Amino acid sequence: MSRERMHRFAAIAGVDLICEYENGELTAYFDNTIDSPLMHDPVLRKKLREGVAENGVFFLLQDPFNAYYFALACGDGWLYLGPMCNSRLYAPQREQFYQNYHIRTKESRPLRVFTLRQIKDTAVLAVSLFCGIDIKDEELFMARPSDVSPEYDIQKEQQLQLSTNEAYSDEGLYRHTYYEEQQMLKAVQEGRAEDAIRVSESMDSDSGRFSSQDMQHWRILATIDITLVARAAIAGGILPEEAYRLSGYYIIKCVAAKEKKAVLYYRNRSIEDFCRKLRALHQKQTGSGYTVKCKDYVHKHFREKIYIEDIAKPLGISGGYLSRLFKKETGMLIQDYINQVRVERAANLLIYSDSPLPAIAAYVHFPTQSYFGKIFKQIMGTTPNEYRKTHKVNEFWMDTPPRQGGMSALKSNMAPRGEGGRIAD
Repeated sequence: MSRERMHRFAAIAGVDLICEYENGELTAYFDNTIDSPLMHDPVLRKKLREGVAENGVFFLLQDPFNAYYFALACGDGWLYLGPMCNSRLYAPQREQFYQNYHIRTKESRPLRVFTLRQIKDTAVLAVSLFCGIDIKDEELFMARPSDVSPEYDIQKEQQLQLSTNEAYSDEGLYRHTYYEEQQMLKAVQEGRAEDAIRVSESMDSDSGRFSSQDMQHWRILATIDITLVARAAIAGGILPEEAYRLSGYYIIKCVAAKEKKAVLYYRNRSIEDFCRKLRALHQKQTGSGYTVKCKDYVHKHFREKIYIEDIAKPLGISGGYLSRLFKKETGMLIQDYINQVRVERAANLLIYSDSPLPAIAAYVHFPTQSYFGKIFKQIMGTTPNEYRKTHKVNEFWMDTPPRQGGMSALKSNMAPRGEGGRIAD
């Protein structure tokens, strides 16, 4: 690539661009080299070269001031880009920043603030332009943060953590536009994780400052994002208790994280999880509008006596027609679908509560415990007691004791709604 194009790339990207050859010679493709960390600090360049050697072709480094530097092997040398600051550095911080890189300047220049999305895009574009390689964000952006749990532990911890409370209120805190926020929430409801994460990251730098401490700011910001995403997921059809459990898990992980990149990792991971659940839900809701609305009715009223006529009448069709259509499109009877939904809810309670079987059976509206046990075994292949023994995580309640009245309140709220009954088929 010509020197002129290199200059243009550096100017458009807003970063210092330097080439270092194997003999140590440096070539700068920008004008103001007086206060460039990449020009003045050989230790920084050495870290970048070592990162490239360890990771392959490219490497992204984050310094203590939340500034990023990108390096890639190119020809007989290395290309360096940076700094790309992810948070604003005020005068005292800028002075410390330049001192850290052995730069003496009477008046330090303000450093441009980049969103994480802009940092990713700059790095991806550099690899494409200078190496001719097309890569995805996840291939280059940060190694897994040191305080991020392994994949297995994340899945295990989600089973252990049950939360039904939102942690913070989100009203009036954002400075970004309402339109951007709605874009993100719409992407979540439609299960488009990549789009939702991209918009969320683009809003990070536009949000108000929630704390003078940088880590506390990002923890609060992530909590707000996760809370909003959980609400969007509920609006998209996820059950509130499931959304609260998942959001509670990720909020706790963000609050406990010791690195900013871990906070953002869990924030983005929560978006991915909610989107995956919504996509799965949308895939289940296939068939005609009548079938989808029938399923929706069952999910909302599974704790009550359900009659086909109550579903069909608002749709302007007969109960018989709805029954035949549902069987044709799903391969199962409406009554069987109702039992399946009730058993799925009961299975969740068997794992995450200490409530007795009669209370659970009544809660999901089975007329008797014996009938509940019979249907449960037909669907799950095991009895409720055996299912609880196999899946129950006893240490959950030891690690997270229920709040005062928590379990008794759950039991008291599990009284059946009306008398036991069957669907009028």
